[in-house]
Amino acid sequence: MALKANFDAVPREIEEAARIDGAGTLGIIWHIVIPLAKPALGAAALLAFLSAWDEFFYALIFTSDLRAKTLPWRSPILPPARHRLRLVSAVGVLAALPPTVFAVLFQRSLVSGLRRQRERLS
Repeated sequence: MALKANFDAVPREIEEAARIDGAGTLGIIWHIVIPLAKPALGAAALLAFLSAWDEFFYALIFTSDLRAKTLPWRSPILPPARHRLRLVSAVGVLAALPPTVFAVLFQRSLVSGLRRQRERLS
């Protein structure tokens, strides 16, 4: 819903000015609407990625075959080893690395999108 609200917040006057300058519909979307909505797109992408990545309980509840288990679910049940704690720690770090990198890359978009949403609600 917030993503649609962000696209709706793009002023019609800007779109009309681009149309008067000769831009087509695709050009208006690509060069005007999407750059103005980048913060919201970044925030939505980050939240979608994190919700898809962090499905530990879904894998725990809905899968019974060990081959179908995902990395976050498999890490606590790794085969016993002499240095099990080190292995579990390494797998935990590797599982947390992609969401962390993704969040750092899109931090500016996320914060900007949340600020715009807060301003819109005020």
